[in-house]
Amino acid sequence: MGLTFGSWADTELYLNGGLGFHSNDARGINTTVDPVTGSSTDASGNQISKAVPLARTYGAEIGARTTWIKGLQSTLAVWWLDIDSELLFVGDAGTTEASRPSRRYGVEWANFYSPTDWLTVDADLSFSIDYYYESQLRNEAAPVGDTHFHPVEPISFRLSLSANF
Repeated sequence: MGLTFGSWADTELYLNGGLGFHSNDARGINTTVDPVTGSSTDASGNQISKAVPLARTYGAEIGARTTWIKGLQSTLAVWWLDIDSELLFVGDAGTTEASRPSRRYGVEWANFYSPTDWLTVDADLSFSIDYYYESQLRNEAAPVGDTHFHPVEPISFRLSLSANF
């Protein structure tokens, strides 16, 4: 669902929120055999089962869009995303495994500037933080109820120039 407020001075405020699904890694949803051993059971003797292909996801964002400066379209947004589960690739084992739920927060600033009819500058800056909830090491009998902080590509900057002749 989305709400937009404005336009004032070529600027509008918006709020979006909703729920959906995150598609998991196809390697995990099709795997029934350990790629290292070729066995259909894990080291503990448990049957290897396919991962759920879609994990429920909740998210929201609030932001502002403006075209106040001639030729510049600019958006600043703050967002939040909860994912029920994600598949993580385990390089040492050559497989994927389901992880615990995660929560992500971020800020994005997107700009599209056309100073002339033949030149376009596209620049984006983003910052994000990822939190995983319970964690369980291989030798632990049950998950530990602490929160772990993992930066996920914490800062990114992208710049592109396009010239049309």
